[in-house]
Amino acid sequence: MELEGLRKLVADCVEKHCYRSAIFFGDKVCLLSGEEDRDVYQLCQAYFYSGQHGRALNRLNRHRERRDGEGRGADWEGHKSFRYLAARCLAESQEWERCLQTLDEGEDGGEGSSDGAAASRRDVAVSLFSKRMDTSEEEGEPGLRRSQRRRGQRPKGDGGSNGVAPGHNKSELEIESAMNVLRARCYESMDNRERAKQHYVRALEASDPFCYEAFEALIGNHMLTAREERDLFDNLDLGRDAQHGWWLKALYECKGKKYGKVEEVQGKLGALEGEEFGLSSSLDVLTCKAEFLYHCCEYRRCYEVTQRVLQEDPHHLDVLPCHLACAVELGRKNDLFLLGHQLVEEHPARAVSWFAVGCYYLCISQHDSAERYFQKATGLEKDFAPAWMGYGHAFAYQDESDQAMAAYRTAARLFIGLHLPLLCLGIEYMRTNSLPLAEEFFTKARAISPEDPFVLNELGVLAFQRKQYSLAVKQFKKALSLIPDPYSNTTWEPTVNNLAHALRKTSRFQDAIEMYTRALALTPKQANTYSAMAFTYQLMGQPHRAIELYHKSLGIEDDAFTSDMLFLCLKEVSNPSVLML
Repeated sequence: MELEGLRKLVADCVEKHCYRSAIFFGDKVCLLSGEEDRDVYQLCQAYFYSGQHGRALNRLNRHRERRDGEGRGADWEGHKSFRYLAARCLAESQEWERCLQTLDEGEDGGEGSSDGAAASRRDVAVSLFSKRMDTSEEEGEPGLRRSQRRRGQRPKGDGGSNGVAPGHNKSELEIESAMNVLRARCYESMDNRERAKQHYVRALEASDPFCYEAFEALIGNHMLTAREERDLFDNLDLGRDAQHGWWLKALYECKGKKYGKVEEVQGKLGALEGEEFGLSSSLDVLTCKAEFLYHCCEYRRCYEVTQRVLQEDPHHLDVLPCHLACAVELGRKNDLFLLGHQLVEEHPARAVSWFAVGCYYLCISQHDSAERYFQKATGLEKDFAPAWMGYGHAFAYQDESDQAMAAYRTAARLFIGLHLPLLCLGIEYMRTNSLPLAEEFFTKARAISPEDPFVLNELGVLAFQRKQYSLAVKQFKKALSLIPDPYSNTTWEPTVNNLAHALRKTSRFQDAIEMYTRALALTPKQANTYSAMAFTYQLMGQPHRAIELYHKSLGIEDDAFTSDMLFLCLKEVSNPSVLML
C-alpha cells in the first residue's frame, strides 16, 4: 500500500468533512507509518472534528506514553500542536483546570512565545485556526513551504524530520496565539475575567496581532477601558512597513470605542471604503459603519446600513444587536415581530434570537414580557451584553429599581470595560434620590469612558439637583461639545433643554432663551419647553411675551404650573404694581 497516497486521502477526507472516512484510513496510516507524529496528529484532528473529544484525548495520551516508553522524550513539550489539541479536547469537556495545566506544561506559566517567534511575527498574516496546521508533509504543508522558499529559507521537515516542525517560528507563533486564546477561555469560564483579559491581550501583542479571535473577545465582551484600548492599538505590531497593516489596524480601531473620536473614525471608515483598500462592500466594514452611525444617534441611516448587511447575508449575527436597537429607537414594531420569529426558528439556541423577541415587546411597551425574553437570552449566553442591558431596562420601565439595579450590577461585573451598566446604576440611584451613590457610579462610568456625552449629561443633572448650577452648565456644555452637530439631532434635545434650565438658574436669561429656542427647533411640540421659556421671559420682565408662550404650552398640554404662572402674568399685566416674587 502506498503510504503517501493514503496520507493524501486522509487529508482530502478531512478537507471534505468526511470524518468517518478520515478516521478509518487515518488509523491504517498510523499502523503503516509506525505511529509517526504527523499521522497520529491528523487522526486525532479527525476525532476532534467529528466531536469525539474524549477519543482524541485518549489517543494523544497513548501516543505520548508510547514515545516516553521508547525514550524519545515528551512530545508535548516539543510539539505545541499536540498540547494545544489535547487542551482543546479538555476544553470541550469543560475540564478547565486540566486544560490550563496541559497548556502550561513545560512552560513558565504559559506566558508567551519565544523571542525568536516574537521577532518574526511581523511577517505573519494568516488565519489562526487553519484545519491543517503543518501536520501533513504533502497535503498540509505546501503553503508553508512556498512561503519559506519565497524568503530563501530551507523548509522545516526536509532532510528526514517526521515531526510537526516545532522549531519553525511561523507555526510556533500561530500555536502560541491560539494557546493564549484558549487560556483566556478557561479563565472566562472560571469567572476570572481579569486573567482572561491578560491572555487575550497577550495573544495579540506578544504572539500574533492577526489573531482576530482574541480581538473580538476583548472588544465584543467589553473587557477594556478606553485607555486600555488605546494602549492595545498602539502596541500592535502589524508589519515593518507602516502601510502593510494599516487597513487592519484602522478596522480594529473602528470596532473599538468611538467616544471622542468621531472625526477620526469617520476618516478611517472613509479610507477603508475608498479605492485604495476597496472594502466598501465588506460586511465587517459596513457593520462598523452601522455601529458608528448608531453611536452618533443617526438611527435612520444606521438602520439603512444594517438592512443592507442583512440583505447580503441574512445570517450575519454580528450586526443584529445594532439593527435591533435601531428598530426599537425608530418604533419599527412589524420589522421586530417578523425578525424575532425568523431568528427563533433558525437560531433557537442563540441569545440574539430571544433578544430580538424582547426588543419587540419592549417596543410595544409590554415590559413584563420583554423582561422574560431578555432573561432567557442571558441564560443562553451570559456574555451577551445587550441582553443584560435590555433586562435592566425592562425592570426600570416598570419602576422596579431593585431588580433593574441587580441586572445592571451583573452586567458591570461581567463587562468590566463597559460603562453603560454603571451609568444606568447611577440613573437609578438618582431617581431614588440617593445622590452620593449616583455620583459614585457616574464617576466610575466616566473613568471607563471619559468622553461619553451621556455620562456628562447625567453629571450635569446631578449637579443641577444639588443646586450647583454653574457646574451643571459646565457639564452640559462639555457634553454638547463632544457631539459633532448636536443642534440637528433630536436625541440631544434633552441636553440642550437641560443647559437652558441651568443657564436660567444662573440668571443668564438671554443665553437660556437661545438654548430653549434651539430645543424647540429640534422638538417643536414640547409643552414643557414653551412653559420654561415663558417663565424665563417673565423673570426678564417681559410678561406679554411670556403670556404668548404660556398659551402655546397650554395648547399642547394642560399643566398646573403653567396655568398658575399664566394667571400671575395676566394679573401683573392688568395691575403693573403687582411685583413678581
